[in-house]
Amino acid sequence: MAAYAYLKGISEKDVASVLSTILGPEVKNLGRDVISRLKSSWIKDFDTWGKRDLSNYDFAYVYADGIYQEIRGDNQKLCVLVIIGIDQSGDKHLIALEDGSRESTQSWREVL
Repeated sequence: MAAYAYLKGISEKDVASVLSTILGPEVKNLGRDVISRLKSSWIKDFDTWGKRDLSNYDFAYVYADGIYQEIRGDNQKLCVLVIIGIDQSGDKHLIALEDGSRESTQSWREVL
């Protein structure tokens, strides 16, 4: 939730107050250094997720699309490139999620 709030436009220093609101007033020590470590942890988790082994999946369908989202109130929209696979059972799996400047051949090449 805090990562989402950060993307939607609150500053890194305000993430602490969002987490305190979500987790309760008993949460302490949410200074900038803690928030910075959390952010680093989220980035590491995302990188690990992006490198996971997908060879055991048998996808019947794969969908790729670019979703444009305004971030932090800027007029410039970020293009998020998304790939979703649907397996033989009909279950959906998020395969890839990457930011790009637009849906260009080069951006898709980097995701794939």
